[in-house]
This record gives sequence, structure tokens and C-alpha cells, in this order.
Amino acid sequence: MKLIVWCLFAMPLLAHLTVAVSIEPQRWIVSRVAGDLATVVVMQPPNATAHTFEPKPKQMIALSTAAVYLLCGVEFESVWQERFRAQNKNLVFVQTDSAIEKIGFEEHDHDDHSIDTHIWLSPRLIISQARAIAAAFAKHDPANAEEYQANFARLERELESLNDAIAKKLKPFKGREFLVFHPSLGYFAHDFGLIQRSIEFEGKEPKPAQLAEMIKTAKASGTSVIFVERGYNSKTAQMVANAIGARIVEIDLINGDLTATLKTVADELVKAFGDRAKS
Repeated sequence: MKLIVWCLFAMPLLAHLTVAVSIEPQRWIVSRVAGDLATVVVMQPPNATAHTFEPKPKQMIALSTAAVYLLCGVEFESVWQERFRAQNKNLVFVQTDSAIEKIGFEEHDHDDHSIDTHIWLSPRLIISQARAIAAAFAKHDPANAEEYQANFARLERELESLNDAIAKKLKPFKGREFLVFHPSLGYFAHDFGLIQRSIEFEGKEPKPAQLAEMIKTAKASGTSVIFVERGYNSKTAQMVANAIGARIVEIDLINGDLTATLKTVADELVKAFGDRAKS
């Protein structure tokens, strides 16, 4: 019994962080940086939108247990940050997107010319966020700083390799266009020299005249793939696909492994562009 007790006390005691994030994709980045050293509280559920999001009481209760809140620049943060601070006076806020130069949406995608916040859909921008997260965790939990930094370094190498592989795959198709229902792949398109066009018009379904013009443009450019995020109504996208002879590809940009998601997008684009070249 004495030996068992001694072993228990001899084992290293791992600090455990409770971390709050705004959206589901941040959970994946935190898990890669912190491993088992952190529990994550996600404020915005996958089926909610940043425009209308309001946290439920149970989420505010969960937030009260967090030590760190990782901000990423989504819309509701500016509205709710002070209320979150009031809920948890000791909460440390970390702006994980401070080193990222953000881009705007295409002119017709949003009527307020707002900034694109989909910064988890670019390998280089995931690296930037992960670097900020690792530094914040190391500062808050110095006993495990080496592990955070080692995990980040491993993730950085993986994402750099992924970025190089995608760039190589898509290099022959620079300047090509693809369609999305919701304009979520702007950073991906920017990084790899592609052009994203959105079916949504100013954040809404297009009117008949706008739809007709979009179909005309898509036909002229040879667009052969339309990405639709899981959970979005794909009826209009299917109508466009039928008119231009394109495939609908459903993608989940919120849940799961971000690297797998980015690989899927790249592979589907290569297939679409290659098929078009053969036709």
C-alpha cells in the first residue's frame, strides 16, 4: 500500500485548462495544441449563425469555469465579449487572429462589405492561430509550456506539408473559378490562386435576374463544381448545377478534422478542373 501511495504522489500532476472558444473549428486547433491538457467549451453551436447567435444559460454557466477565451474575430464576439467578461471576471481573452491580414467578401456576397472570418480554411492561417494559442497556453500554464510548443511544432510541420501538397495539385489550375453556395472558401481560393464565386447574393438567395446572370457567367467560365456546406439548403445550388452541368459537392466546414476537410476541397477541385479540361 505504501508503494502505491508513493507512486501516486511521484506521478507528475498535469495542469488542466478549461478553454472557451467561439466556434467549433477552434476546438480542433486547441485539441492539436493542448492534447489532453485542455477541456474546450464551444459557445456557438454548429447549427447557429453569427448574425443571430445568443448563448444559452447552460453555455454561460460552462463559460464561468473557463480560464482562457480564444477569440477568432467572428461577428458575435464584439457584441458578447464584455458580457462574457462580466460572467467570469478572471477570464483571460486571447485574440488568436491578430497576426492575420483578413480579406473582404466579393462585392455581391455581402451588402456591408464585411470581412471574411473563415480563417480556419487555410493551412497558413490555421498555423497562425495555433501559434497564438500555444503561446497563450504556455503563458497561462508554464509547467506544460514545452508540451504545448512541441505539439504546435508538430502541427505546423503537418500544415506546411499540406499547404505545399495542395499548392502543387492546384498549380495547373491557377485563375480557375469555382462556385460555392455560401462564400466560405475565400482564403483557400486566395492562397492557391483560384477565384471563388458565391450563389448567395448579399447573404441571401439570389433573385431570378441575379440567378440568370450567375448561370451565364458560370457557363462562360466553365465552372464544373459547386460546394455546398452541410446544413445549407441546396435547392438553388442544384438548380444552378443542372443549368451548367456541374457537380454538387457537400462539405462539412465546421466539424471534424480540418486537414481532412482541406484535402477534400483540393481533391474535388482537381477532379472538377481536370474533368472540364477533358470535355
